[in-house]
Amino acid sequence: MFNKFKHPCTYLLILILGTLLVIGVSIVTKSNDNTNVLSVSDTTNAYGCGTMDNNSDSTINLGDFAVFVKVYGSQCSLSAKPTTIPSCGYIDGNENGKVDLPDFALFSQLYLNSNCTTSGESFGGSTGGSNGGSQTQPEVQYNNAWYVSKNGNNGDGTSWTNAWNELNQIDWNSVEPGDVVYIDGGTTSCAYPTLVTGITAQPKTSQNGSCGMQYTTTLNPAKNGTSTDPITIKLSTESGRDGTAVVFGGRNTPLPYCSQSGYSDSVQNRTAFDLQSQSYIVVDGSKWSGIKLYGWLFGVELNSSANNLTFKHLEIFDNGNPIPDQKGVELSGTNITFERSIIHDNGQDAFQSGGGISNFTLKQSWLFNQRRSDISATDVFNGCRHSDGIQVYSGGSQYGLLVEDSIIGPGFLQGLILGDYTSSGAQYINYGDVHDVTIRNSLLISYDGPNFNANLYTKYDSGVAYPNNPPTNYEFDHVTTYVNPGRDNWNIYLLGSGHNIHDSIFYGGGARQLTFGSNPTFSNNVRYNVQDYGGVTTNSDPNFVDSSYWDAPEDYADFDFTSQTYSSTDKGTCVVSPAVLFSLDPGQHCP
Repeated sequence: MFNKFKHPCTYLLILILGTLLVIGVSIVTKSNDNTNVLSVSDTTNAYGCGTMDNNSDSTINLGDFAVFVKVYGSQCSLSAKPTTIPSCGYIDGNENGKVDLPDFALFSQLYLNSNCTTSGESFGGSTGGSNGGSQTQPEVQYNNAWYVSKNGNNGDGTSWTNAWNELNQIDWNSVEPGDVVYIDGGTTSCAYPTLVTGITAQPKTSQNGSCGMQYTTTLNPAKNGTSTDPITIKLSTESGRDGTAVVFGGRNTPLPYCSQSGYSDSVQNRTAFDLQSQSYIVVDGSKWSGIKLYGWLFGVELNSSANNLTFKHLEIFDNGNPIPDQKGVELSGTNITFERSIIHDNGQDAFQSGGGISNFTLKQSWLFNQRRSDISATDVFNGCRHSDGIQVYSGGSQYGLLVEDSIIGPGFLQGLILGDYTSSGAQYINYGDVHDVTIRNSLLISYDGPNFNANLYTKYDSGVAYPNNPPTNYEFDHVTTYVNPGRDNWNIYLLGSGHNIHDSIFYGGGARQLTFGSNPTFSNNVRYNVQDYGGVTTNSDPNFVDSSYWDAPEDYADFDFTSQTYSSTDKGTCVVSPAVLFSLDPGQHCP
């Protein structure tokens, strides 16, 4: 038997080691006693997006949350979109700057009984080999949240208290792919769209005590996201910060129309959102007109290096110079998407591309009324250039343009002008052509003025050396186009070949109305007061509910192009008015 009195030093050593062992066990036990877990019985696996105990370890913990997010990602579908919780697949659900179990609880409650689809990954099970029976565990990815607020102390951006206090104060060295930058919109939301009438109206901001929170510097991200982890810049959805972010360029008086005189203001700053060469970035106002851009030379500026950019819930208006000229969006790049945005009353065009654009998508958006349009019925041009909804000219061969669930017009000379060439005599100088264009479930409304105009116009000339290529593969799918009665204007002027026109309504245009190139395919269309072009054979008045938009083209257009004629049933767009457009949920085509 060991004698502690005979060997006191040895006994003391054993006593110390034993004490350390007890302390170590206690530490390990404490570390495993994760109070941030839930009992499996508390959840009863009732959630439509799968079992909460996803890693089958008999507790609900962050490992389950990691599996849940990885498998379901952004593939969940909403029965009713929440107003205060981030959308499907978002990780930091309660916006507290970290990913924890409350986020998982929010996520699970939000998608209770939703129709989630998996990406084929397992919620656990055997990994095979000698370790059969172990659980499949993805690597946990914790993305960061950053904050911008005029009420912040311009610290490190890690909380609302330490928020960067201007857009140009964001420390892009800290932001990584997958991160989210939240913008404080103040306590109240601004009305939309902002009405710009004459040269007297001005949007209201928190600076004059009305709505939103105003920022006055350029957003110029100095970091790119990745295809799997884009950087997201969005209006906060947190109560008290979910008003409107107003990004003001400094020009205090709205742009004049080209026929107005006595204007003395000037452009102060160049661009609100400068993403000329960025990639994999999402800018999201979180709700209709959640971010407003006005008073700049450009609202958004891109170049041919820009790629994989998405803009949502923006209102871009009153940008340009007092000639007036310039555009709401300088459009170039690849895989560029604008969704649920309102673009109006800019200098010349809503979108203008001169540097090449491929795979451009416009969804659930409204473009109308540029300042360079001449609204006087007695003036022909009067020094004005044409204003367009979407103009794509030089930049070589361009493709993949989709306009879907949108309204273009009124207030443009051409709703869409696609393709151009410049020549001197018989010598080619520059060109641009656009092919593979789809216009689906959209409303095109012509400008009410004395100048030549069209809802869609393509420019092509085979007579010059090295001409631009003819437009090919255009599709009109459930489109309604409208030209004011009595106007001698084109409804559609589309050259080229390979076009498919179906389930659409073409109304009005005087003597020159429809041109669809050579050998187009027609099916199930209706025309009225418009020349028959080979296939639009059904001649019937769609009897629209209210087409009197031209009474005040500079104001908010209150119209309704719902057809009341049986022959027009299931033809044309169901996006018949701004009210219908604003009622659509994201991704929804019809009410």
